[in-house]
Amino acid sequence: MKLSQLRATGGTQSVSTLNTSMRLLVGVSVLCLALVFGLRGYFDHREQQIRLRGDNERARLFVGEEIVRSIREVEKDFYRLAVTQNEFGFARIHREINEHLDKLQRDLNVLESGGTTQRLMQLNIDGQDEVTREATYRPDMRQQAVVMELIEIGPQIGQIRQRTQDLLQLLTKRWQAMESGQAKLFLSTEEDVMLALKQIPPQFERLNENANRLFLEGDQRLRALESDLNQQSAKLRQLETVLISLVVVLGGTLVLLFLRRLALALEDTQRARDETEYQREQTATILDTLADGVYTTDLDGTITYVNAAAERLLGWRAKDLVGRNAHDALHHSHPDGTPYLASDCPLNDALRAGNTHHGEDYFVHLDGHCIPVSYGAKPLRLKDALVGSLLSFQDITERLAAQAQIRLQQAALDAAANVILITNRAGLIEYVNPAFTRTTGYSAAEALGKTTQILKSGAQDADFYQSMWQTLMSGQAWEGELSNRRKNGEIYPEQMTVTPIAENGEITHFVAIKRDISEEIRTRTRLKLIESAIAETDQGIHIMDALPHPEGPQIQYVNAGFCRITGFSAEECVGSHAGLLRTSKTDPAKVQRILATIALGESITIEMDYQRKDGTPLVAELHLSPVHNDNGQITHYIGLLNDIGLRKQAETALRDARDQALENSRLKSEFLSTMSHEIRTPMNGIIGMTDLLLDTTLDDEQREFTGIVRDSAQALLVIINDILDFSKIEAGKLDIEITEFSLAQVLGSTLELLGTRAREKSLTLSSVIDPTLPTLLMGDPVRLRQVLLNIVGNGIKFTQKGGIAISVQREIQAAEPTLRLEVTDTGIGIAPQIQAKLFQSFTQADSSTTRQYGGTGLGLAISRRLVELMGGQIGVTSQPGHGSTFWLTLPLVAAESAAPYWIDDTLQQALPLLTSQAPMAPVAKPVENAPMILLAEDNPTNQRLAQVQIAKLGYALQTVDNGQMAVDLLARSRRGEAPAFVAVLMDCQMPVMDGFEATASIRRAERPGDRRLPIIAMTANAMQGDRERCLSAGMDDYVSKPIQINTLRDVLKHWAGTPAAPAGEAVAPVSASVLPEDGALPPADANAELINLSLLESYFGDDPQTVNKLLNLFHHTTQTLMAKMADAVSQRNAPVVDALAHELRGSCGNMGMDRMTRLAGHLEAQADALDWPGIDSSHQQLTQAFDEVVAMINQRQAPALPPHHA
Repeated sequence: MKLSQLRATGGTQSVSTLNTSMRLLVGVSVLCLALVFGLRGYFDHREQQIRLRGDNERARLFVGEEIVRSIREVEKDFYRLAVTQNEFGFARIHREINEHLDKLQRDLNVLESGGTTQRLMQLNIDGQDEVTREATYRPDMRQQAVVMELIEIGPQIGQIRQRTQDLLQLLTKRWQAMESGQAKLFLSTEEDVMLALKQIPPQFERLNENANRLFLEGDQRLRALESDLNQQSAKLRQLETVLISLVVVLGGTLVLLFLRRLALALEDTQRARDETEYQREQTATILDTLADGVYTTDLDGTITYVNAAAERLLGWRAKDLVGRNAHDALHHSHPDGTPYLASDCPLNDALRAGNTHHGEDYFVHLDGHCIPVSYGAKPLRLKDALVGSLLSFQDITERLAAQAQIRLQQAALDAAANVILITNRAGLIEYVNPAFTRTTGYSAAEALGKTTQILKSGAQDADFYQSMWQTLMSGQAWEGELSNRRKNGEIYPEQMTVTPIAENGEITHFVAIKRDISEEIRTRTRLKLIESAIAETDQGIHIMDALPHPEGPQIQYVNAGFCRITGFSAEECVGSHAGLLRTSKTDPAKVQRILATIALGESITIEMDYQRKDGTPLVAELHLSPVHNDNGQITHYIGLLNDIGLRKQAETALRDARDQALENSRLKSEFLSTMSHEIRTPMNGIIGMTDLLLDTTLDDEQREFTGIVRDSAQALLVIINDILDFSKIEAGKLDIEITEFSLAQVLGSTLELLGTRAREKSLTLSSVIDPTLPTLLMGDPVRLRQVLLNIVGNGIKFTQKGGIAISVQREIQAAEPTLRLEVTDTGIGIAPQIQAKLFQSFTQADSSTTRQYGGTGLGLAISRRLVELMGGQIGVTSQPGHGSTFWLTLPLVAAESAAPYWIDDTLQQALPLLTSQAPMAPVAKPVENAPMILLAEDNPTNQRLAQVQIAKLGYALQTVDNGQMAVDLLARSRRGEAPAFVAVLMDCQMPVMDGFEATASIRRAERPGDRRLPIIAMTANAMQGDRERCLSAGMDDYVSKPIQINTLRDVLKHWAGTPAAPAGEAVAPVSASVLPEDGALPPADANAELINLSLLESYFGDDPQTVNKLLNLFHHTTQTLMAKMADAVSQRNAPVVDALAHELRGSCGNMGMDRMTRLAGHLEAQADALDWPGIDSSHQQLTQAFDEVVAMINQRQAPALPPHHA
């Protein structure tokens, strides 16, 4: 029976009883009955309202349950849509989602405006029996505020509907891209799909949160309804008291009536309580069905409710957790075990304050471990009053683990040393790791979406790839070697393994793992060559293990040379111990020494007495070396065995012969030394007495005869001195002294000693010293002067007209720093067939020379021996009738106290004229305390030109060949180990380290508070933006080549200050009268396109020798560059052509070679553009221009000496 029917029956019985009682009552009973009926009417109305509210609340919960069910169906269909792979499935699921969303919208409309909602329930699995459950809900306008909170689900439906439509479009687009094989579109759409999927869960989280609030708020409403019912019961009890009083007055009938009415009221109250409890249990059941954990707290943070999912996730039982503080029970510690203060916890604040809060954190499980969760907190309100908070959470352990696994796998792929490449079935590249970029040169962006054709080199034919494809399509992995091509065109070998990837039995992708085996192939080749060399060498090579055998190491390999030397076959040797060749004559001490040495892991070379297989003795040289593995342990020994029997016999014979020769030489040298000494004693008396006799009064004939005696004695003394020096050298008793000396002083004293002899024959003497040489050197100045006196003296002797010139410079071609001295005369010259015998003892050019000029022929032999003792070489170049040039080279060792490189104010001061008749002027010294400039320039011509220009400006200079040397020198300068510099002239393009990198290194080394060292860029580039590039690199100023001296003066004056006036300026200029008739300089404008003489003269003024010397240096350095250029052009090496053309453009521009400068610029631009026809044409024109420049330089060399000295 329904509650309304029960209430109607009870009411009828009460009225009947009351009518019976009314007949017994009179008077005051009417008043009491009126009061009773009035109170009963009032409470009946209240009960009816409560009953209606209860029914309405149950309908409301039913609508809420339908909303939750619809949300779950939408969420389930949404993820089904994400995994569907065809358009038919997309449409069907999308239609189902819209149906559920429509149902959800209708239910929300019922909540908002009222109405009836239905649910079709199937009573069995096959769906044959169905029942429809429905409920009608009428919204109470007084509860509109509560309903409006729940209606916020409504806008989210439109958002989900839109996101579903967007996802459907993305999935359709992804499916179409997959079907059409568009890899890039597929990958891009896949990223959009994943992004859309990441944005959907928060929508459903908010829907679920609102649904949870729906049920919890329903629970609160039921609680309120129960409270109302309790109040009604209290009022009924008061009515009972009144009725009892009336019963006393009105009698027992009225009491019975009141008790009956009271019983009915109590029955209705109990029924309402039962219905309220039912609604509460229904709400709890719905919450327990949720997969998310849910718990509620009061305003103090105390847990008031826990659902089943929360029990399962946290390990707590609900009854143990209810009543505990949420933070103290579930959130008190960090994952590392440190306490989590409640004051620092944003979740605790949100629960206490009733704020909405979402986030990720850790909850503490009952067993103490932490669970990563994603949570959302919402306030709970009752009649607009905050009563607590609700928190729902999910365990995200698996999600975090999956994300970590994905990151780990990606890191492993990125860190792999081998190339990893993934393609689809069509060969389109879908993934490459960083090793792919390092190996091939293609970036990931360049490779993705392309086919592997970009790597094909053409080295493999079509059959090769057909075989590979057949293997892969059979489902098997393919492994092998092939040649591929990098992005820069370089072909390289690879070891590759390709594995097919199948889905549902169909191959969809291929994974290739590759590695560059260039070095491995080179190693194989080297091993084959080594094996061939070992097999073919005459040496006896054997390899032994390093195991502790009782008889010593065992032989594991021997080559044919070992078998030939010992007479044993390879089979006899392998497996035997190392003492196979020992005999009774083998020294045991040597054997122990060998064992002890190799035990220490060291190598040893020793002579051993062995015995061959046939018993004949074998004198051998044995070399043993250990072989270590990667851990440093000795694994084997390699032995080299040489038969030195014949060599020992030859050594014995040579030793005997050498001892005899040394003895003979010693006896000869002692004899010569003794005889020279015995002769010098009487010669001293003869010369002394003739000098005294000449001081007496003699007639002319006597003075003539006495002078002849003195000159003959002096000539004989020279011969005796030569013999004495030669005997000392032969006897090994002549020592070379190493001391500090001035090369200028040695040359000056030499010319001063021989000046009288030169003037007697009207010959000129001059010297030229390379101004870049150190002022002080280390060596033997006495023996150097002796060599120069001999060579220059010979020049004076054999020269009748002209002069003798000494030049000193660096030997450019030498591997080590070397000094080169040349003595050039204009004498009779030497025939080529005679030159080879000049430096032999007691030898002259020919007998006629001896008869005409005299001499022993020992001077040059002694000079050669002295030069060799000083570590150098000596030689001659000459032609009969055209003079001779004797040259010698010595090690160039600067003294520690030597001044830095310097040059004079003009090169003319350091290069006295070869044809000058005047006494040799002193070489000008550098200005004391002149500002020191550092020049970093790799081109010798540019170095020399800059030296001359800077010297003319009054600065001192030190030169280095590249940026690294400049950085190192400046570091030494900061430590006080080198001079301080006021500025740096920095070429931008140099080997080892260019100017930009050097500048950056210098700036990094500067410390706070240091003076900023000015760095001035020098470059052949004069394009717009070059100056800005230099300044941005840390340089302070910029000069472009060719460098004008006025420009250089202004720049140095600005950055380095004005130098003091240089000393030694008063050097007489060249007189035109002393120049040869054919040595006049060409007009300044002649062949201006080849050599801009006006530019050179603006550098050096009226100084033809300086110009000629620089032109010669330009000739030699440019000739080397042109040879390199020809090789680079023939090899089609565009970067080298570009670099050489840039260097030529700078040096040619500095020297005023206008045509070559323009052609080098064209060549540089064509090399940048890889225009090989243009490169060939410009190179041919440049070569022709250089030949013309060389011809003009040769024409300019106005020889004060015969032409062959040019």
